[in-house]
Amino acid sequence: MLSVGQEFFRELLENAEKSLNDMFVRTYGMLYMQNSEVFQDLFTELKRYYTGGNVNLEEMLNDFWARLLERMFQLINPQYHFSEDYLECVSKYTDQLKPFGDVPRKLKIQVTRAFIAARTFVQGLTVGREVANRVSKRMTPPAAPEMGLLSGLSLTVSFDVFFYQNRMSSFYVEG
Repeated sequence: MLSVGQEFFRELLENAEKSLNDMFVRTYGMLYMQNSEVFQDLFTELKRYYTGGNVNLEEMLNDFWARLLERMFQLINPQYHFSEDYLECVSKYTDQLKPFGDVPRKLKIQVTRAFIAARTFVQGLTVGREVANRVSKRMTPPAAPEMGLLSGLSLTVSFDVFFYQNRMSSFYVEG
């Protein structure tokens, strides 16, 4: 079951993918449609990262720009046939050649920040919901009221807060 936050961000991501696809189909037509898997793969990896998959955003975005460069290089030079080794060599020099200007660096920063924030926010909501559920279960009055209930509740809430803080700080280290 997806939380409201998870559903909201998933919809935002799907809307972004659809908008980009629609704009590129209108702008580039068949040329884009024949090469759209480069962008589809990008969004697949972004979704995988968002849902907790083991995806290195920086590496994934670098791969996207390298694949896009290789594809565009072939499309701009249709009179030639390039080997995989040649295309790989071209993509290795992306940082020096800067065929897309500063766009990859800027987008990498923006996408990384946005996705780390979104995933952290949703994880925080999930942990908060878990804590609230645990607290509400422990707050039900026992058959014979005892003082032990309050100390147990305090210990559980303290542990949950500690767990939440450590989970979030370890996330930032990973990201």
